Amino acid sequence: MKRILIILAAATALTGCVVTDPYYVQPVPVYVQPRPVYIPPPVYYQPPPPRPQCYWVQRWDPQYRVNRNVQVCR
Repeated sequence: MKRILIILAAATALTGCVVTDPYYVQPVPVYVQPRPVYIPPPVYYQPPPPRPQCYWVQRWDPQYRVNRNVQVCR
């Protein structure tokens, strides 16, 4: 009997079990607030600006005294 108690005491000391603790008490869970959800802003489609209307016109150049073709864009 003495031998069994010595073996039991040695095994308890080596394993680190405490006989007085009948069960393991788990810690109380801590509340963690969830992260905010990112919602991207809405994307609006903007059509490209209209292309300029270009055409050729003859204009008088008084410096050289000739008619020149000039491109006019509106």
